Amino acid sequence: KSYGIELCLGNEYGNINGPWVEGTNRYDMPDDALREAAASGKLIGLLYDEPEHLQINAGQYRKDGWFPHWGSCEAEDLNEARRLMTDSVARRVRHVREILARAGFDASKVPLLSEQVFPVLFHAQARGGMALCPKIMK
Repeated sequence: KSYGIELCLGNEYGNINGPWVEGTNRYDMPDDALREAAASGKLIGLLYDEPEHLQINAGQYRKDGWFPHWGSCEAEDLNEARRLMTDSVARRVRHVREILARAGFDASKVPLLSEQVFPVLFHAQARGGMALCPKIMK
């Protein structure tokens, strides 16, 4: 805080190493860490590393089963699958916003960023409330 450096907390280390949210390969920043970062006055976002990649390539890190990033979206049709994923994203976005709001912070100033490697699932994640951030790679 004393150096004025802004924070964008990322979940990549947890995605690779766990602990994962039950039924997923996703690590969510603990609520206490969110509150502490927001209390610093320097929290500018939460970065979800490659959620579309880990949704469609769920075996990337976890080898103990098939656990997509946002959970299983198996459905009878594509629209239902998209709704399932969008709902999962929206639940996480709501949870983070509620934690920050209850702690007295303006949750609208802390976007959940979806760092995307592949140009897929943009609409489903945006509909769920995430800000899209294409990953630029050399």
